[in-house]
Order: sequence, then C-alpha cells, then structure tokens
Amino acid sequence: MSFSARWPAPAKLNLMLHVTGRRTDGYHELQTVFQFLDFGDSLTFTLREDEQVRRVSEIGAVPAAQDLVVRAARLLQAQTGYRCGVDIAIEKRIPMGAGWAGAARTLRPPWWL
Repeated sequence: MSFSARWPAPAKLNLMLHVTGRRTDGYHELQTVFQFLDFGDSLTFTLREDEQVRRVSEIGAVPAAQDLVVRAARLLQAQTGYRCGVDIAIEKRIPMGAGWAGAARTLRPPWWL
C-alpha cells in the first residue's frame, strides 16, 4: 500500500459568530455566518500498513494526542472500522486555535477510502 496526498484546509473568516450555549462535553453551541478563504493550512496524509495514527509535524505546544486532526482521524477509525493507519503532516499558515479546518479536512475522503 502506498498512498500519499496533500489537501488544503482552507481558513474561514467569521462574519458573524454568536455563542448560544454550552454542551455537556464542554464545547459551545454556535450560530455563525462565515466565508472560506483561498488561504489556510495544508495536510499531507500518507497511509500506513499498521493502524497507527501519527502527526509527523511539530506544532507548537500542542501534543499530538490532543491535536484535533489526530483525534478526528482516530475517531474516524473507531466509527468506520477502517484499519489502515496514517501519518499526517501539517503545514501551518493560520494560528493555532483559529479554527477546525484541519480536523474537518481529516474527516473528508479520499485519503481514508
């Protein structure tokens, strides 16, 4: 098995953001209007023969186990039964904590098909 692909994780500009509540898991309920930008991070997914999900880029002070991209890939494995692993390289262009674009990109095909 040999598959590697680079995908954009576009940034978004919040035109309106209203926090409407807090969920039991600690995340907020949001009402938002946003515009995607032609700018953002890039993620490269390289399939592995084993089931390991690894972030292969150093990203500031965020441990890989807490990275939303890694957590999204592991959740995808758990929910779909997909058993291939993946190495994820992240090229940051937007500040940490400025959005979930990388996690959202991780959940979209085709890297895991």
